[in-house]
Amino acid sequence: DRNFAAATAIIGVLGLGMFGALAVQPIMLETLLDYPALTAGWVMAPRGLASFVAMLVAGRLIGRVDTRWLVGSGMVLAAAGSHYMAGLTLDISPWAAIWPGLLQGAGMGLMMVPLSALALSTLTPALQAEAAGLFSLMRTLGSSVGIAVVASVVSHETQIVWHQLGAHVQPYNPALGNWLRPLHGTPNDPAALAAIAAEMARQASMQAVLDAYALIAWSFVAMLPLLLLLRGGVTKPADPTVMEAG
Repeated sequence: DRNFAAATAIIGVLGLGMFGALAVQPIMLETLLDYPALTAGWVMAPRGLASFVAMLVAGRLIGRVDTRWLVGSGMVLAAAGSHYMAGLTLDISPWAAIWPGLLQGAGMGLMMVPLSALALSTLTPALQAEAAGLFSLMRTLGSSVGIAVVASVVSHETQIVWHQLGAHVQPYNPALGNWLRPLHGTPNDPAALAAIAAEMARQASMQAVLDAYALIAWSFVAMLPLLLLLRGGVTKPADPTVMEAG
């Protein structure tokens, strides 16, 4: 079934953006920005609230508008929020991390419910229970693979950026002298070298996180063509009993 196959492929790729962002954001907030765990939780909480509200809205709009437009709008919102996150710096305010999280959460909410309905809309009732189970399985596998991919990107990019920054740490670089001057250090001072290494690690980790957000943004964009494979909109919501079982 084309609708089921396309929707299942989308939900699999969706795991990269949905759970990958959830895995990398605490690293940025707590490790790089030095937010306490409670503050990081408050910064991330609006994302979940936006997703909850968007799910309620999407559930009411199913059957009134073409469901593919809901899924596409969710992809665009999530991609926009992830793209903004890919341009953050280490000097941001909490609000700079909150509002793109709102876009990501709203995008997720607009995708999840309509996508589940589209996946089962063209199947006979006899097949819907098994299809819902496969759909949920693919969502779980996609989330696991997505977290693994994002973690791998962060680790790999951290090493690359570290070596790129290290190439500029030498006595003839005036920027290094300007950075060390307030610390009253020299390039040959062990304490100054330790401070340089710590700052390099911090900057490399931040750039790796930004690269991961860029990958997540492009993953949402890459899913948009798959909407062309979906046939028609959903004229009525799928059986809630079946969806709950899935």
